[in-house]
Amino acid sequence: ARAGTIVACSFFLTLCWTRAFVVANNNYDEQIEIEFEQYRAGLLESWLRDNDAQFDSLGITYAVSEGRGVVAENSILSRETVAVLPRKTLITTPTVLRLGYYGKRAYRLEYASWSNSQYLREHISMAVFIMEQRIDRSSFFYKYLDTLPKDLTHLPMFYEEDDFSTFTGSEFPLEVIRMQSSARNEFWELCKLLGRSFSHKFTVDEYMWARASILSRAFRIYPE
Repeated sequence: ARAGTIVACSFFLTLCWTRAFVVANNNYDEQIEIEFEQYRAGLLESWLRDNDAQFDSLGITYAVSEGRGVVAENSILSRETVAVLPRKTLITTPTVLRLGYYGKRAYRLEYASWSNSQYLREHISMAVFIMEQRIDRSSFFYKYLDTLPKDLTHLPMFYEEDDFSTFTGSEFPLEVIRMQSSARNEFWELCKLLGRSFSHKFTVDEYMWARASILSRAFRIYPE
């Protein structure tokens, strides 16, 4: 891999900040929520271990008020390796180019408004790739993607006007509105450039979910 070219989705951030709102007979049931999230975390753990990931010193907890989190189950020394994740479990730009159909095409677009931005090319093509893999049950990444939060309304990408009331006098609301507008425009541009088959398969809400998922859990990795 070339230095500075890879963007990967993080296992740790995937485990954190997840919140499911479960409705049983129109009544919220806290215990159902906890059991559901523990089940989803177990699926993710199984997928990772089946693919040679190692994180024996770490455990997963869930609290209704805080969501899912990673905790140390044993004492951890300074500079001790706490987890090993094989590269095959990471969704990276080379992965998108190797396995993606629409994702690869999105990355290689020459006349898109983001074509001159490596950062946007990576993030946009990865969002498209995630949408592809999320609906393909035969995909290697399907089990991983199926454990990601379904509801991301706690993230700025999905903020509405009422959510900005606590930010009076700040430029934050304007920045969020610009981000939301940019994401929507990216999707409509993708529909235009990738054709009718793309626009019939995916929705703008799915694209914004994918973009928000990446923004909240992506980091850049470099060769050793």
